[in-house]
Amino acid sequence: MRERILQWVSMSACLALFPAAAQPAHATVPGHNGMIAFAAKTGTGYQIYTLRGKDHDLRQITNVSGDAVQPHWS
Repeated sequence: MRERILQWVSMSACLALFPAAAQPAHATVPGHNGMIAFAAKTGTGYQIYTLRGKDHDLRQITNVSGDAVQPHWS
């Protein structure tokens, strides 16, 4: 029972601090935000996609059998 109370107190403390820790992110370079690259699970494994802004220009970049999971910009 004591462990449950300690878990609840720990969880409550974390949740109480979460809104205070959420601050807007600032870009390292002024100007418009660029593209986002991410991996998403498909029927054939993970593939890499890019996304420009909020839900604009979603494009699948890879099409390999297996997983492509670590996009890198060059």
